[in-house]
Amino acid sequence: MKKIVMMVAGVVLVFAAAASAQTGPTIALFADEGGTNCDLTSDGSGTVEVHMLLLGASEVGAVQFKAPKPDCWTNATWVGDNIAWTLFIGDTQASDPWGLSIAFLSDVDCVESNSPIYLGSITYSLNGTPPVCCRYPVLKADDLHPEFDGPIGTLCLEDHRLFGIEGGTMVINPDQTCGCNDRTALPVHETKWGTVKALYR
Repeated sequence: MKKIVMMVAGVVLVFAAAASAQTGPTIALFADEGGTNCDLTSDGSGTVEVHMLLLGASEVGAVQFKAPKPDCWTNATWVGDNIAWTLFIGDTQASDPWGLSIAFLSDVDCVESNSPIYLGSITYSLNGTPPVCCRYPVLKADDLHPEFDGPIGTLCLEDHRLFGIEGGTMVINPDQTCGCNDRTALPVHETKWGTVKALYR
């Protein structure tokens, strides 16, 4: 187990001198697994799932971020994370200051899916009056890379360069005055790294 934790941490946190600050990729929160609705409506009872997707990225080796329950979501209690990948450490609530790190490693040490990549879901238990227009952002975890303002990722190329990722914002119980930006994710599909690599020869 120690070996797996060290490997994930190494993939996510390794820093190359040529680190890139490119923008564009986004980790976004959705009310559905397919990534079609970034507004979450609830009646204040039962449980809800908040789904996490990485959009607009390719050749990704790992990501690091946090998505703690916002203070305005007063009727929600975090139950746990359901991560869709085998190699990860931490959690979305940043119980560990480094937040959540997920590695997309396969037998060829590279990403197994093209973007959008389904990261998993966060389960909340609801009790009481739901808030209106509560904004729920994805944030940067504490790390050693102040050159990035938001979540970070690593490329799955030889040098594992870091790059910046934007944090999307979900809106809980929107009304006519608020709502998230329209985002529609493409269907998640899998491919082998060899297929992707062949496109760049």
